[in-house]
Amino acid sequence: MWFSNTVWTFWNVFFLMFIWIPLACVWVFAIFDVFRHPLLSGLAKACWLVAIVILPLIGTVCYLIFRPEVPVVYGSGVPITAGDIPPAGQYSRAAPSQQGQ
Repeated sequence: MWFSNTVWTFWNVFFLMFIWIPLACVWVFAIFDVFRHPLLSGLAKACWLVAIVILPLIGTVCYLIFRPEVPVVYGSGVPITAGDIPPAGQYSRAAPSQQGQ
C-alpha cells in the first residue's frame, strides 16, 4: 500500500498547508487581478488569462512580475483609472507661487 486516503503523514499535511493551498490562493488572486486591472485592454486581459490558465505556475509568476502598476492618488488610496492618466511628460507641477503655501 503506497498511498492511502485514510492515512495522512506529516509531509502530506505540510505540502497541503504550506505549498498547495498558498499556490492556489496566488493563482486565484492573479485571475481576479487580471479582471479588475483598469490599465489592461481587453486583448491584454484575454492573453494574460490564457497564460495563467494554460501555464498556472509560469503564467502567474510572469503576470505578477510584469503587470503594469496601478497609479494611486497620493494619500487617498484611490486608484487612478486609465482615462485619468495624462500622456508621458505632461504631468503638471504646482506654480512656483503656490509651492510655499
